[in-house]
Amino acid sequence: MNMANTHPKSKSVRLFRHGRLLVLLVVLVVIMSLYARKNTHSLQQTAPPDFTLPLLNGEQFTLSQTNARVIALDFWASWCAPCIAVLPNLEEVHRWIQQEGRSAAIYCVNLGDTPETVSELWNRMGLTMPVVMDSQQSLGDAYGIQGIPVTVIITDGQIEDYHLGGMSSSELKSRIDTLLARSN
Repeated sequence: MNMANTHPKSKSVRLFRHGRLLVLLVVLVVIMSLYARKNTHSLQQTAPPDFTLPLLNGEQFTLSQTNARVIALDFWASWCAPCIAVLPNLEEVHRWIQQEGRSAAIYCVNLGDTPETVSELWNRMGLTMPVVMDSQQSLGDAYGIQGIPVTVIITDGQIEDYHLGGMSSSELKSRIDTLLARSN
């Protein structure tokens, strides 16, 4: 019998090493989550790239012709589970904007799916938000999107925020209200 493996001191040393590793892992996760919430982007505080693309309903949409003072562009795809998970939050905010008469708008920018795929998903989830169809992913490229979901918030003709990983409905409502109050 090998006594080194059963010695109490040997167990405590292993537990100590595992504990340090666990603490390091927790610290990394916290830092990454803070970075994801406060990440910056080279296009922040610049004019957003203008575009004209079709909406899911077949109409053409041009960003510069939007009257809303705060615009949230949510970049997503149907194969992205975190993207699908955040859609109900966005729908809640979309309905809140309509009910409260806020000068804001949410546009879900689909990256690469077919209109049939998006339409089926929208119907199944009971969603009413407008969907910009970026079938060539040119808009994702223009906005420097490297991971999804990403919510880009535009106000006063400037890109204000990039939120990697989506936002809760309360976070997005609060951000919209803050930006609307600031731009008055």
